[in-house]
Amino acid sequence: MGRGDPVVSGAEARPSSPRPPVGQVLGMGAAAVLLGPALLAASVLLLTRGDLLLALAGAAMAATAVLAVGYLLRFLATPRGAHASTLVDAATVLPESRLARFLAWGTTGAAVLFSALLVLSAVAGSGSTGPSVGLVGAAVVLVLAVPTVVAVLAGRRPRGALVLTPDTVRLRTWSSEREIAWDDVVEVVALRQPRRTLVVYARTADQVRVLRAPTGFGEQQARPIPEAERALAISFPHLSGDPAVLIAALDHWRRVRRGRAELGTEASLRRLEPGA
Repeated sequence: MGRGDPVVSGAEARPSSPRPPVGQVLGMGAAAVLLGPALLAASVLLLTRGDLLLALAGAAMAATAVLAVGYLLRFLATPRGAHASTLVDAATVLPESRLARFLAWGTTGAAVLFSALLVLSAVAGSGSTGPSVGLVGAAVVLVLAVPTVVAVLAGRRPRGALVLTPDTVRLRTWSSEREIAWDDVVEVVALRQPRRTLVVYARTADQVRVLRAPTGFGEQQARPIPEAERALAISFPHLSGDPAVLIAALDHWRRVRRGRAELGTEASLRRLEPGA
């Protein structure tokens, strides 16, 4: 089909878990190997300058390095085992993994803290020389990141999740919420690029209902997937468990209308277990 490997159906074999291409693995692996030591070395330099603000900035940079490398390594490791699914209000809910959320917001928080300390240290030591490029860049990061962090702290950004009911499949992200009726789902596709992504396609864009319009940065639907306007894009490792298990389960519920009655019940949780 050109845009990815479609899920097999009927009596065909269970699909394998989507994996990143070799080039992507090498690139991200190299980034993890180089990024960690480089940021840690820079943090050591800041910590040994004898200035309190620079020392705090160095500590924030070290934390950012650990979180960023951890996220890259987790991205490259294919999730295994059962999905962390639960039943909420007659729906089967697959929340994003706690580690993915911790790494994402930990990295954001560390970046905000580092940028704030960079601004303060630059202002304190700049005198009349004016703002540097680094200072302007740090200010831009603060302007973009702070509203998102405040929105999360205020409870306006719910935890991301895949919500499955007998009638609809809904993707909830921090910045938007969209759903497709099962009767309008025509395909479940596992993509290898731009990243390991599972895509649920509707027939047309009009069949994708927007429950919460996209706001802010990092919108999941903005990823460069083909025909994104009629799709729900689910990426890993933001969901725990083996991707192949979820692909097979979604394709079953897409094809078998009577099977959707198990959504919101213990039967759906059993179907999301490996070997089901």
